[in-house]
Amino acid sequence: MLTFIQVLRILGIIGMVFLGILLVLMAFFALVVFSQPDLVDEIMFDISVWAPQYAAIFSPASIFGIVMLMLSSFVAGIISLVSMGQLLKRKTKFLRVYEISVIIMLVGFLVYDFTLLATGSPMFMQQLVSTLFAAGICVLWFLYYVRSVRVRTYLGTDEYIKQSIFLRNVTPPQPAVPDAQSSQPNSYY
Repeated sequence: MLTFIQVLRILGIIGMVFLGILLVLMAFFALVVFSQPDLVDEIMFDISVWAPQYAAIFSPASIFGIVMLMLSSFVAGIISLVSMGQLLKRKTKFLRVYEISVIIMLVGFLVYDFTLLATGSPMFMQQLVSTLFAAGICVLWFLYYVRSVRVRTYLGTDEYIKQSIFLRNVTPPQPAVPDAQSSQPNSYY
């Protein structure tokens, strides 16, 4: 699991660099395009003539939603990388930091979902289902950290559960090796 987290962290760093470059390029493109109203009108006209089904995607509200989604994903990704580093260093605040990144990511997805709804995009329901699916995966991931004896034994304490935002009242799993701070009885199977 630790090897998987280290590989995931390296891939995450590479992904955050590419996402950061993409955000800078998008901001530059938006500044160039939106600083010229005639160009914006021409682009919107071309889209409405050649691909009318995509006209709603390029509305200002949709572009705002996409930018918010990308920004929230970038920030959540950076915070998730910090959380992984804390887990590798056995810091007990890793779960709280991870929960904060998930909240930021889900807020970005919801903003994007509702901009799709506001623009009347037919993609709204598909995106909302994707958001709910992502939230479900995050809940399963939280439950893994809270219910895993392996994680509990690796950290040597249940303090990470007590510092959780959502799961602080959950009973920690029985550790393979109990520690002095544990609220669990010293019994072995």
